Amino acid sequence: RTRRGEMPVAPKRAVGSSEPSAYERFHSTFQAAVTQELEALVGDLRSAAARVADLPVNLSDPPRGDVAEEASGSLKALVDELVARWGFVLATYRAHVAAEDEVVLPALAARVSNVAHAYELEHEAEDSLFDGITQALDEAVELIAANDGGGPAPTDAEGRERLQGAIQRAARTAHATKTALAQHLAKEAAHLVPLMDGAFAPDEQTALVERFIASVPAAWVGPVLARGPTQGEQGPLRTLIASWLARGENGLSDDDVSGKSEGDQPAAKRSRSGADAGVSDHGGQVGRNTISPAVGPIDHIFQFHAALRRELSRLESDVLALPKPEETAKRAAALRTLEGRFVFFWGVYRAHSRSEDELVFPALENKDELHNVSHSYTLDHEHEAELFVEVDACLRDLREHAGLAGDEGGVDGEKVHDAMEAKCSDRKMDPKTRAAIMEVERRLQAACVAVKVCLETHVAREEAELWPLFEKHFTSAEQGRLVGLIIGRTGAEVLQSMLSWQRKALTEEEKAAMIGSMRDASRNTRFASWLETWWSSEEQTGNTEGGGGEDDVQGSKGVAANDGANDGANDGAND
Repeated sequence: RTRRGEMPVAPKRAVGSSEPSAYERFHSTFQAAVTQELEALVGDLRSAAARVADLPVNLSDPPRGDVAEEASGSLKALVDELVARWGFVLATYRAHVAAEDEVVLPALAARVSNVAHAYELEHEAEDSLFDGITQALDEAVELIAANDGGGPAPTDAEGRERLQGAIQRAARTAHATKTALAQHLAKEAAHLVPLMDGAFAPDEQTALVERFIASVPAAWVGPVLARGPTQGEQGPLRTLIASWLARGENGLSDDDVSGKSEGDQPAAKRSRSGADAGVSDHGGQVGRNTISPAVGPIDHIFQFHAALRRELSRLESDVLALPKPEETAKRAAALRTLEGRFVFFWGVYRAHSRSEDELVFPALENKDELHNVSHSYTLDHEHEAELFVEVDACLRDLREHAGLAGDEGGVDGEKVHDAMEAKCSDRKMDPKTRAAIMEVERRLQAACVAVKVCLETHVAREEAELWPLFEKHFTSAEQGRLVGLIIGRTGAEVLQSMLSWQRKALTEEEKAAMIGSMRDASRNTRFASWLETWWSSEEQTGNTEGGGGEDDVQGSKGVAANDGANDGANDGAND
């Protein structure tokens, strides 16, 4: 069964067949191998950061001779191995993407419309994610090269902290990359593979797999295979890629197999115009890097993305800036504020995603020439919901460790924190307890980066692919009716919170255009009267900081306009 707005997919296997298709077997084998390798790399990066932190420090008696040489040599070997491991994964995955872009996606696009482009955009976004890992490891290499190639001495606390920070950043970005690639490959398994099974006969799939293998650029992966496996490497991915190259060489001439130059990048054959301009710190943005002047009413729905990016960056910064566990009162206060911001943001994002799934995407699918265009984005929403749950679980664990498990905001927070401070001031935190807290905090940091990366990639793809479709295929009147439906479905209380939050990311001109469009969409309704009253109040209070704090998470306090607001909003959809 398919939900409204979700395109039906072909059965994965032929009727009466219990065997997976040729392309399903091919895809699932690579999916399992690359996932295993990435998970191992992320774990080893985390272990490496912990190992740097555990190096002995003795400022009064710094190690000399063989001891110092052993410590610095161990650090260098550690970082060199991580760099080699990442280079192997990067080369093999990029080779896979290059072959997929060259063979599979064009073949699918020739038979099924409006599907392949979304996955090509995801491939582009992945490049900047990879760059984040590479840059962090490059910094670690530079730090190791200090002190005549010995890296930070065990007594150099500052240098060691910088080295640990670089490796931790590589681990967080690698975790986000693993999450994003797992989402991408799972979507292909759930979406593209069934379409391939429905559009290509078994012999055609076999031929496509052979063409795929033949097009894998040997010049990219051959050198990393030739260097041999590094310690910690899992094995299946290397074995799989080596078998591809062997099959490709048997089927083609040497010139055909390695016809691409080693300096080429997989993205070089794709159109990247405008893509790099929108790349964020963690990557993922392939769409508009600024909000263009409004063209139609629907533009203001997409302008939500500017506020989303702003809040994602702020949440990540707040997580990385949490006070130490020993600073009990400060940490408890920071956790309450952070959770309030997160819960508010999660609610706003769910309202936005629900509007897309129930109204925006079906409107696109109802256009004959746009069938199939939105299914990839619906799958994104399902995966993103899981990421939010992980962040929420981490925050709950940290609240429990901080003694806030039963604190739902109805008590005097300052008194609670002061009492906790007094209780803990005369004793040091148990090392095992601290280690458990820091492990949860590390998970929270990784989860927040994963949410940021996946959401930024998702909204940027919407801007690059879906936003232009409204400008091309929908009249201003059609867009206005859709905005009216979204207003009516959202409800005034949630809408008020969203607008107050969103307006902080817009210029004065963009704010005026947004409100003007909503006035047009709700003309002659009770909602229009409510909107005028609320907006006048907003303008009078000015741009005071808010949105995402504790006031926003306390249900209706401070956000509901009046009892008739929801009725007025619903009238905006009905009239």
